[in-house]
Amino acid sequence: MSKKCDRCKIRFTLREHHQICLDCYTKKELLEPNENKIIDDFISYTRLHSSGKKRMHSFPYELFKNIERIGDGGFSTVYKAFFDNDHIYSHYFDRDNKRKSKYDKRNYGRQVVLKKLKNSKDLTSEKLNELKIYYQLSWKEKKKYHPISGRPTNISNYLGITQDPETKDFVIVMDYYDLGDLKSYISKDFYNVSWIDKLYILEDTICGLINFHNLNIIHKDIHNGNILLKNVNSSKEAVLCDFGISKSALEADDETVYGKTPYVAPEILNGQKYTTASDIYSLGMIMWELMTGRSPFWDHDHDEILTFKIIDGARPPIITNAPRGYIELMGECWHPNPEKRPTANELYKKIKNIKIEEWNNETQIIKSPDIGPTNTEIIESSSRCFSVNTTNDSLNLEFDKRKFSKIDDNFDESGKGNKKIKLTSENEDDGYVSEELYFDI
Repeated sequence: MSKKCDRCKIRFTLREHHQICLDCYTKKELLEPNENKIIDDFISYTRLHSSGKKRMHSFPYELFKNIERIGDGGFSTVYKAFFDNDHIYSHYFDRDNKRKSKYDKRNYGRQVVLKKLKNSKDLTSEKLNELKIYYQLSWKEKKKYHPISGRPTNISNYLGITQDPETKDFVIVMDYYDLGDLKSYISKDFYNVSWIDKLYILEDTICGLINFHNLNIIHKDIHNGNILLKNVNSSKEAVLCDFGISKSALEADDETVYGKTPYVAPEILNGQKYTTASDIYSLGMIMWELMTGRSPFWDHDHDEILTFKIIDGARPPIITNAPRGYIELMGECWHPNPEKRPTANELYKKIKNIKIEEWNNETQIIKSPDIGPTNTEIIESSSRCFSVNTTNDSLNLEFDKRKFSKIDDNFDESGKGNKKIKLTSENEDDGYVSEELYFDI
């Protein structure tokens, strides 16, 4: 007859003469304590309540060689490194309940990304949010596991955590994605990236977001730097990354605005709370970037003037050289009324249908001054958090709308506005179609 565990006081022992349950015994025997209790508790929890690839590890820093800085953000610095883990072992019990060890091949000799959290010496539970979100997605979305990788589809893979011995900052260990982020991938060879490839990238990204929204989690920071790509056999895979500020929709009452201004939904800039629909708006901007090869509002400073323009209804100009239905769907995504935007699942189905039609009737990408990477783009290097004063006075800020040469405003007597977006190509015979599109503002 079993009895309650002397340690956890929750689970029961396997045998009457046992003092502690199997989970507590496993924790005691197999897990080495970390200097930080928050990390120790989290790593212990993931290893006790999951198995295989879903377990998190706390790695010695000396296992990482050839560390090279590759980026810097508002909350972290990112490095590339070689993971030389020739003495990482997994532990298990055999049929006789004897402790055994075997070599953990899943991390052997590989490139990884080290994301050093700034000012994290005294790590708080909030700064560990990125790993917590990943674990929640991994553990609760079992049905969406990739058949080979064993993890949720189209979200970046996290291996665990380590600590810089000099700065004492904690470092999240992630998979390395050899094609970089969406911004760099599109910029390198824009005119040779077919619409089929673009639609696959978009489909992957939406699939990643579905993992979030199915658990009622809002990503809150979707932009061209948080979509990563890698070669997988003869194809490419896109994943969503950077879950550090993701929150449950039930908890998303933080008034701070996060992210890159052009990708932030107007209602968020106007002081409303984040919703899953605000993620969809960001995806609409990703759709525009895939279409043009440029960041939305690429020629504008990311300042208060741009913020108020977006709140007032400004959107990037439309280029009509796109698969049928794509532009209309993009307009739905950045609709000013969040309730009129499609859900992630609806968006996925529509993009899939557009992709099927594209296979049968390929859209040619025709060179034009309105598309393609530009050397004059104003770049904001990373996501940031900021606050916006959206009083009535500030919303009356005047600006020269002629800078948006392809955007004109029309308002009816009721005050309801329509945003007219018209393409004018440099050459009338270049294959583009001049078209006027109307979006309710």
